[in-house]
Formats: sequence, C-alpha cells, structure tokens
Amino acid sequence: MMKSKSVFTLIELLVVVAIIGILLSILMPSLSSARGVAKTAVCLSNVKQLSYAYLQYSDENHQKTIPMPATTNKAWFEYIYPYHGSEKLIQCPSVDHSGSGWRWGTNLIGWGGDSGWMRHNGMDAAGSYGINGFTYTDLTWSSELAFKNLAEPENPSNTPLFMDMTWVDAWQHGSNGNPTTTDGSGGSLARVYLYRHVKYKTNVSMIDGSAKTIPLTNLLQLDWQKNPTYRVLPRL
Repeated sequence: MMKSKSVFTLIELLVVVAIIGILLSILMPSLSSARGVAKTAVCLSNVKQLSYAYLQYSDENHQKTIPMPATTNKAWFEYIYPYHGSEKLIQCPSVDHSGSGWRWGTNLIGWGGDSGWMRHNGMDAAGSYGINGFTYTDLTWSSELAFKNLAEPENPSNTPLFMDMTWVDAWQHGSNGNPTTTDGSGGSLARVYLYRHVKYKTNVSMIDGSAKTIPLTNLLQLDWQKNPTYRVLPRL
C-alpha cells in the first residue's frame, strides 16, 4: 500500500508566511536600532580619531592650533589628513555624502564644496564634521577668545574640538541666540544643534582627545572659547 505524501496546504503556507511577517515586524525595529547604535559608535570613533590627528599635527608644530581657511586657503581636514590617512574619516556613516558642488549640510546630508579651500586630498570636499572655530591659531576676529596653543585651554576635557556639524566650523558666542529646534537657529551654534544618531544628542570630541555623546542642551556648558559665557539651552 502506497504511503500518502505530506504536502503543505494553501492555508498552512499562508499561516507560515504570516508568522514570518510577524517575526520580521518584531525584529526589524531591533535590527534598525542595532544599526543605529553601531553607526553612533563609528561616528564617535571618527571624531576621536580626528582629535588624535589634530594633536599629532600640533605636536609637530610647537603646540600651535590649525590656521583658519580665510588666511591659508586650506581647510582643517587637509592639515590633519597626513596623520590619519583616511579620506572617509570626515564623513559620518549616518549621513548622505553623495551630493556634489558647494552646499551646506543638514541633519542627514553632508556639507560639500568646490571652492579652492574646500578640497580634500585633491578632490572637492564632502563631510559631516566641523571644528570649533576658536581653535584656529590666527582667528582674525575675536582673536582674544581663540586658543592659539593647545596648552591654553584651562579645561581641555571640556573644550570641544570636532563634532557633528552642517558646516566645516562653528563659533559659540555669548551673544548667540538659543536655538529652539533641532534644525538650529540663532548664530553659529545652529551648525551644531542637530542629532543624527541618538535623539537630542550629538557626538563631540575634546582637545584632550576624549569623545562623548552629549545632550544638545549641554552644548553651551562646553568651554568653546577663552573666558566662556555659560548658558542653558531650552528644553526640547
């Protein structure tokens, strides 16, 4: 007597498909969250490595900070590139850098440029990190507030160097208005006032080489400049 073959009925197949769909709907947010955490870690590592490269540059230049583009026609990433050798290090993994030509960045789109000083390793620059403008050694305005030497910051572990930005540099002044949204508003601080990985937080590296993810409302508690004026950002 022949044994009957075991086959799936249409209903059973639909049940299996439905179960797989339910499992995917449960797992996808977790997988997405895991990818976000991984990208945050890479971004934090990037800004930390940029600080290390900056420190090496400074060590070989009598502790001086980097010149500003307005006086040298050369941006900070060109000065420190020989000390890390990675063209992608200025690019956050959560940001789209595929655009071309001169442009400001956004939360998820990188800045770019095609002018003479906005070039990186011989090509038009594209990145998503910026430098604290008060670490330019030859700042032509508010020069009394600038750190011209890495020995000058009184609290290097609280003095920002590189961070998530929509442009290549930013300055925080006591006169800047408080941004009220994560899109930014009110002076140069708007270039930093965003989040790419963790809600209402941004990645920052310090002059001492440390790096951390800090709440946006703590940005004005950092020692951006000499004799900083501390203020509190509004709640989001």
